[in-house]
Amino acid sequence: MRTCGPKGFCEWMVGAAVFGWLLAGGPTLTNAEAGLAEGLPATRLGEGLSGNVEIPTLGTGDGRIIYCVYSNNTRSIWIQSTRDAGRSWSRPVQVMELPGPRYITDANILVDGQRLTVFATHVLDLPGKSGRFARSVFQVAVSEDGGASWSKPRPMPLDRNYVVGCIHAPVWLDGDTVVMGYSWDVPAQQQKPAAAEGGMYLKSGVLISHDRGRTWTPGTDVEVKKHPIGADEPALVRLRNGDLFMIVRTTHPRPYETRSRDGGVTWDTPRPSRFFGYNSPSALLRLQDGAIVRAWDNSPTDRFPLVVSLSTDDCRTWTPPRMVTEPDLRPDGSLSYLQACYPSLAQAADGTILLAWWQMTRDRKSTVHCVRLTRRWIEETRDWPEPTRIVAFGDSVTRGVRPGVREYQTFRYLLQRKLCDRGWRVEVINAGIGGDNTARALTRLDRDVLSV
Repeated sequence: MRTCGPKGFCEWMVGAAVFGWLLAGGPTLTNAEAGLAEGLPATRLGEGLSGNVEIPTLGTGDGRIIYCVYSNNTRSIWIQSTRDAGRSWSRPVQVMELPGPRYITDANILVDGQRLTVFATHVLDLPGKSGRFARSVFQVAVSEDGGASWSKPRPMPLDRNYVVGCIHAPVWLDGDTVVMGYSWDVPAQQQKPAAAEGGMYLKSGVLISHDRGRTWTPGTDVEVKKHPIGADEPALVRLRNGDLFMIVRTTHPRPYETRSRDGGVTWDTPRPSRFFGYNSPSALLRLQDGAIVRAWDNSPTDRFPLVVSLSTDDCRTWTPPRMVTEPDLRPDGSLSYLQACYPSLAQAADGTILLAWWQMTRDRKSTVHCVRLTRRWIEETRDWPEPTRIVAFGDSVTRGVRPGVREYQTFRYLLQRKLCDRGWRVEVINAGIGGDNTARALTRLDRDVLSV
């Protein structure tokens, strides 16, 4: 939900009669960075690289140096670093190239003093299975000198045919133990690889290392059975009591959450999150003071808006989300950009929180952006009044979501954006049901409108 200023107004129930007023006029895009929250100028990483830069991961040890790794054109992995909490960044340095057909992406980094370990997913083509998701490996490159030089990448030995989802910096436990989220595909393991991502069925979990990231073994799986793609791209954070909290991407309107009480060996039954987050990964970070930051795309259908929230009770409750970036709506109804997703978080030694993400322009060029945040900025939403709730009540015209219509083109979304842009803090709820008539609508009036 787009975060608006804390200005209230009387309760409304709105119908489609005001739709013409709603569409009159609209914000005008001026540049690719439009849509950022006020006071949050973004730094673009990967400057000087041609083509697409995508899927960043931030990593740090003590916060004095923060690294960012990402893919360039899915043919190479690059790294940059900042020593001043994100105010400036080093030039990009190549970590590894694509070692063979097909593509390499999803970079990740483990920081252990001067020793840096970068992981990336290499998707291969197999004879007779060209173009299918039959085989992938995690390529691993190591630097012993803080990134000045890199070893030749080598594949991580795992008993899985197709591994993915290793997109978040590993989490340190006690001593030499570190855990890293990953996913693997069941059809590929059964020698029945999918031809498209929609045909994959993934399970998630963690890889566990007891030797500071040199060797890895998997824990048990996290499975979300009723969603087509399963459980993918897990985000992890360690809680105060040592438990692990995980959020997994699903093709449900909401991600799923679970906890482990034994360092990732076993997991509770995953349950849907209270937040939206359709088919897009989240990010988690434990701050120096023990609070936890979460970043995700808070939408049931799209990879925007990108928001952040804070928990001070080990992920049981969260502050109201605060918007970092959301595309502007152009006068012709199009968006100023297509998506802002795959967030990554890190904290600098001075307490500054860095948030990086993958953004796709209207012409489908991929870029990586990074902003500097503070804990206070994130949790200011605690002091804002509850948003006024508006119920859009009607039939398929109100519901809006159908083939050819995206959620951001619906009456609910457009009304909320228009009122937010005028400074009102509102939440518009879509209570339209296709095929409804007056008699049927009256039977659900108490449930869907008056009880909200």
